Parts: sequence; structure tokens; C-alpha cells
Amino acid sequence: MTEEMFNKAMQLLPLTHDGLFFISCLFEPTIHANLINFLEKIPLGI
Repeated sequence: MTEEMFNKAMQLLPLTHDGLFFISCLFEPTIHANLINFLEKIPLGI
């Protein structure tokens, strides 16, 4: 997942049920090079 695509996905957060947001990054998300940066962009208390 590119950062641009992640940023676009973040715009959908207000539409999610109970703030549920799942990251896949095309495969195992925990090995994505930018995982920490992506997680830091997700606001608390959605």
C-alpha cells in the first residue's frame, strides 16, 4: 500500500462502523516498511 492510498483510505474513517479499520498492505501488514508511520496517522477515539 502506498502512502497516498493509505491517506485516501483514512478519509473513509468517519464512515466505518465503530471505528473499525483494517490494514492489509497487500500482504502481512506487520512487515510493511511504513507500518509504524501508517499507525501513527490513525487518530485515537474514532
